Amino acid sequence: MISFVESGMSFSFPDDECFVIEKDDIVVSRDCVKACECVALVRHGGKERYMFIEAKSSAPKEKVCDYGRLAYDGAPIDGSWSVNTNFDNFVNDICLKFEDSYSVYMAMTSGYHGRKAADRIPAGCRGVDNENVKFVLIVNGFKDDWFPPLNDAIKKRLRHFLNSWNIPDISVKTLNVEGAAAMGIPVGPCQA
Repeated sequence: MISFVESGMSFSFPDDECFVIEKDDIVVSRDCVKACECVALVRHGGKERYMFIEAKSSAPKEKVCDYGRLAYDGAPIDGSWSVNTNFDNFVNDICLKFEDSYSVYMAMTSGYHGRKAADRIPAGCRGVDNENVKFVLIVNGFKDDWFPPLNDAIKKRLRHFLNSWNIPDISVKTLNVEGAAAMGIPVGPCQA
């Protein structure tokens, strides 16, 4: 079994069905490459899905910006300005991890990093295609009603990436531990 703890959650996958991409040499050795925790084969409801999983201990609930309190050179700014909030920065970080992870994974499986790199991907994790891929953000302790704004923002930010790979945006999921477990992801809270 491959087991790891991330963001207060414990994950446990069969050895051949989890590729811990964030620890792979290709990601670790390149400063500009971000990665999610893992790529895992998850069987649930009679279906096999390859999930790019990112775990977080917290997340901003929604974009909040009070333009009335912002000023430039002493003059208030209006809504025509683009302002990055903590929410925007969080969404961008998550999306970069999904985009880079998918790109690195596809480059590795295609042999662009050499045979040794391709061989590091477990055999059970080599079947990703656009029909069975999911990008899953798991936020520990998040309430179900907090997810829609976050999930919508991630889908919107990823839309160009999803369209270029012909991946439906329904492939993007934002869940808590309970929702992830209900999808068949072997995750639970850490036991003290």
